[in-house]
Amino acid sequence: MSPAANAELDDIAIATAGHVPGESLMENRVALVITDTQEFDVSIETVNRRGNPAPVENASLTSSDPAVLEIVRDPAGPAGPAEVFIGRATGVIGVAQVLYRADPVIGEGEGEIIGMADVEVVPSQAVTARVTLGAPREQVLPEPA
Repeated sequence: MSPAANAELDDIAIATAGHVPGESLMENRVALVITDTQEFDVSIETVNRRGNPAPVENASLTSSDPAVLEIVRDPAGPAGPAEVFIGRATGVIGVAQVLYRADPVIGEGEGEIIGMADVEVVPSQAVTARVTLGAPREQVLPEPA
């Protein structure tokens, strides 16, 4: 498994107001627009119905399109539940989703919480101009009058 394509997490989740354990929950989607030369931090937190930190298991953080957006661990960030990841444009223009999935039911039984955020990668500012010259050819001159 490539760390850029799929970064596994332990005991991390996304805020889930009103979540009922054992039920699937899809969070609201958030959009971010970045240029093809930018990156951003991704942090995940799980909380219970009262807003208190809540553990999860079998968590994963991925990009829906690793050709457009890669997800990597921040080597300078903290480890464990407060771990920080980096979403990084690969240079390809397009749209991808940051996808987080986890099981909020600890031990036996399974449930699922899902968080996602849309990321649009747009071209960055021009830094140069390419001028292309064609092959030389003879001019077509008008007939003498």
